[in-house]
Formats: sequence, C-alpha cells, structure tokens
Amino acid sequence: MIALSVSLPDDMAKASQQVAKELGMSRTQFIRLSVAHELERVHKKIALREMIKGFKSMQDSPDYLQNLEELEEGFNDNLLPEEMDEWWKKKS
Repeated sequence: MIALSVSLPDDMAKASQQVAKELGMSRTQFIRLSVAHELERVHKKIALREMIKGFKSMQDSPDYLQNLEELEEGFNDNLLPEEMDEWWKKKS
C-alpha cells in the first residue's frame, strides 16, 4: 500500500472527520472508501460515454444499418402475419 499526503480545506477536513465518526470508522478509511466510490463512478461514466460513442458510430455506419435490416428481416421471416407486431408478448 502506498501512503499519500493530502491537504484538505479546513471545512472539508472537519466534515470528513465528523462523518467518519458517525459511520464508526477512521477518517483515513472514510477517505479511502470515498476515493474508491468516486473511481467507480468515473469508470462507469467513461464506459457509458464509450458505449454512446459506439452507438453513434453504428448509427452512421452503412454496414451496420444493412446488417440491422437483414437481422430484422430474418426475425420476420419466421413469423406468421398475425405475429408481426408485438411478437415478443406472451400469449395467454
């Protein structure tokens, strides 16, 4: 484990100490958990941004659009005319 020295504004240092005490942990543990939480949040945000970027590039790709059309046709090829709409709904 690597030891870090972090400077916090007085109000943040006091607040982190109070919250850590309320949670029954040390301020070091509270700050460690806070950093881990923020890292996870940022990684999720980056992954979401990359997914959106991928979807946008797919939307603009003629190959993707052609593949999507073929896939949709393939699904519909095996359906009866009355199944064409809302085929995924469970029948009673």
